[in-house]
Amino acid sequence: MNKAGFGQFFPFDSTAYFEYNSLFATKTDFTCTNADCTSKVAGSPCAGVTYTDSAADYRYICSPTYDGLSSAMEFSPCLSATGDPTPDIATPTFATCSGGTVGSGTGSTSCISASPVCSSISAGYQAEDYFGSHVFMIPVWSGLDTQGRLSN
Repeated sequence: MNKAGFGQFFPFDSTAYFEYNSLFATKTDFTCTNADCTSKVAGSPCAGVTYTDSAADYRYICSPTYDGLSSAMEFSPCLSATGDPTPDIATPTFATCSGGTVGSGTGSTSCISASPVCSSISAGYQAEDYFGSHVFMIPVWSGLDTQGRLSN
């Protein structure tokens, strides 16, 4: 049976673009400058273009740099290329779809403006590196599992 859904696909999980790219946040007209939003400034780094109460990026992770990297990953015309990052390498290199090198090292964001465009693997590596190094989310595990069962 095909349920026509998607999730956690190799080489990147689906959240890298569809959940954290600010294109999927609701349109906002201001940016809060404190936790309770009593202080705010006009404008927003979010890329959302419609107002909605059911945005996929409900966390409002609105980073133009991350948006550029995750978009480069999602829309790259090639999955991989010669020169992509490989496991256990201290200094990763990044490749374009034609096999050219577009930068190296952790913290690189060279895939945003690469011409020709980066491979999906290279852009995805940079997107995940940027996401993690900027601590956009900290998962919290409560350690409490609740199981439903009948009372009799």
